[in-house]
Amino acid sequence: KVGEWATVGEWAKVGEGAKVGEGATVGEWAKVGEWAKVGEGAKIGEWAKIGEGVNWQYSPLYIVGTRHLVCVPTPGHLKIGCMEHPIEWWEQHYRAAGKTEHYTVEQVKEYRAYIALAKQWMRLHGVEK
Repeated sequence: KVGEWATVGEWAKVGEGAKVGEGATVGEWAKVGEWAKVGEGAKIGEWAKIGEGVNWQYSPLYIVGTRHLVCVPTPGHLKIGCMEHPIEWWEQHYRAAGKTEHYTVEQVKEYRAYIALAKQWMRLHGVEK
């Protein structure tokens, strides 16, 4: 169900039973999983993915970093580039992930800050798990 004044971009997918609230925006190529809910006025960026059964009442965290995008696709999870893991995994493995992706020392520090910010954001909005 897509609410009044809501927009769904070209090539975007809204899964079976999913709801996109009034005035919400789902960007091009974005995916909203089955039975997921996007609240009124929320914005889901281009290429973003909202997992099945997730209920967002506001726009999920989405950061454009110097190397990769950072987003919270489902409660308790953080996605950096194409790697998605629980926030606890990122807190323990961010250095190794940065090395694998050939990040500079500065970029490792930058993305560590994004991980800390994402954890605070999850806590603030009650989506830690």
